[in-house]
Amino acid sequence: MKEISRRSFLRTSALAGAAAVLAGAAPLAAGAASPAAVPEENCLDSLGTAVASLGNGTPVLPSVVGLSRGSIMGYCENGIYTFKGIPYGTHQRFKYAAPVEQYGTPDQPTNALTNGSVSPQSNTQTEYYNPFAAAAFMTPSESDLFSTESQCLNLNVWTDTLNSSAQKPVLVFIHGGGLQTGAALELKIYDGKYFADYTDCVFVSTNARLNYVGYMDLSAIGGDANVGIADQYTYPIGNVWAEMGGNNSADAILCSRPGDAKCNLSAAQQEAAMRELLGSNYDQAARMFADAYPGHDLYDLRSLISFAGDPMTVHAAASAPAVYEYLVAYTMPYFGGMTMTHTSDLGFWFHSVDTVPYQIAGDEANAHHLSDQMASALAAFCATGDPSTRRLPWDRYTAAAPRTMVFDVRSACKDSSFDDGLQAILGR
Repeated sequence: MKEISRRSFLRTSALAGAAAVLAGAAPLAAGAASPAAVPEENCLDSLGTAVASLGNGTPVLPSVVGLSRGSIMGYCENGIYTFKGIPYGTHQRFKYAAPVEQYGTPDQPTNALTNGSVSPQSNTQTEYYNPFAAAAFMTPSESDLFSTESQCLNLNVWTDTLNSSAQKPVLVFIHGGGLQTGAALELKIYDGKYFADYTDCVFVSTNARLNYVGYMDLSAIGGDANVGIADQYTYPIGNVWAEMGGNNSADAILCSRPGDAKCNLSAAQQEAAMRELLGSNYDQAARMFADAYPGHDLYDLRSLISFAGDPMTVHAAASAPAVYEYLVAYTMPYFGGMTMTHTSDLGFWFHSVDTVPYQIAGDEANAHHLSDQMASALAAFCATGDPSTRRLPWDRYTAAAPRTMVFDVRSACKDSSFDDGLQAILGR
């Protein structure tokens, strides 16, 4: 969405020009004596270093911002201001949090430079059993989680401006994990700097109390109930981003339908598996699937159906101000082709697919194009409550006119009945 900067253009042009000059330098004639090299003064070495320096990035600098309750320090990297682990509440075990009373001073600001502590959970125990550990290859972790219950009330902010009057749209990301596990920066794709850089939005993610620490009801003995939910709706969260250029213009909530992984089988093995699944309906299903999901192997039928019109979607459409349904049908190229696994579509929404480059290797152009589309739609939704963009209109889902956006190599908003026949064949 943001145009390439003049500085980036000039730097790239200079690199290309200098490379052409070096490539065109005439070699020494055969048999000619080479001049004696002068240590540390070799002209070609100096020129090469000079050319390489044109590609240098901007040094990372500290960024101190003054809030109504004091000052915090993050850093600015390539034009994006990053603040990690900002404390937003004070901890009382099993009690509702109170706002942080005071941050640091301009001379000694509160540091917001590194990942904050997370809630105690199975992933932070010294010994634990995680049957889904192998899934980390599909959703790789950003870093090891460390837990301090008393310090887990913190948030992260990424923005390209610290102007408090900017009034930018804000995306607030509350991580998954069934209210039991997870963290704001648990996965590589959760890094908000890419979304803040590509769009005109502020990206905010939060940590809060989970599992027994956050969701026990101890009101009968003097405690509180569901403090984990209350943590994330306290005054300081909204106040922090409002004072850093954000405007809570719309609540952006993602509700996806992750698919299943396609095994790396031969074409014959895939066909045999689908014939066993579909029986006498194989030929009919193959024709219907080709119409509904052009460019996909029939084997993807196992994971690519929208479930549009199910009771949950219909109920949401009847009660919510607006519902926009989507299905990410794009197949990532690794392991012979993988449809979306649990949470892997978030990298496309957050424009952070390059944090896991092996997942898109071999189809980078299509993956980047899709991520551009999805991040632009999410930014539009943050700003206006409507994810439609100039290049990709997106109709609301209603009971009278159900619509589903199918994100793929060629994305389109379709009548949600586009795969009803397939659902009927599968008995869903």
